[in-house]
Amino acid sequence: MRGISNSIVALILVIASVIITLVTVGFTFAILGSNSSSIQVTQVGSPIISGNEVVFTLKSTSSVKIVKVYVNYPNDTAVKILVNNQSTDLLSPGLNKVVAEFNFQIPQNAEIYVVTSNSEVIPLG
Repeated sequence: MRGISNSIVALILVIASVIITLVTVGFTFAILGSNSSSIQVTQVGSPIISGNEVVFTLKSTSSVKIVKVYVNYPNDTAVKILVNNQSTDLLSPGLNKVVAEFNFQIPQNAEIYVVTSNSEVIPLG
């Protein structure tokens, strides 16, 4: 009888260990999953077009690089990008004021897009 009792106790301990391991692994992957979630970049407000510059604000959930800013017509990319008044193309988490300078006058009705290093294309408008 004592052998059966010890076997049942051992079985309960094994089951409890497996459950604790599964719960621990589940929490670990949930935490890692939330940290590695995709970066989201959204436009805040409306862009301001003035001559050969466009000024706009982007909100980012993490640091991400602006790969290019381009105008659909006449399909050309910005020659200079300033983020938060600094000569950088790196968005930081939170709000970022971006100035993109082109080598031509931008039409007021131009379709302008931003491409980020996480392959996100953001239409401004």
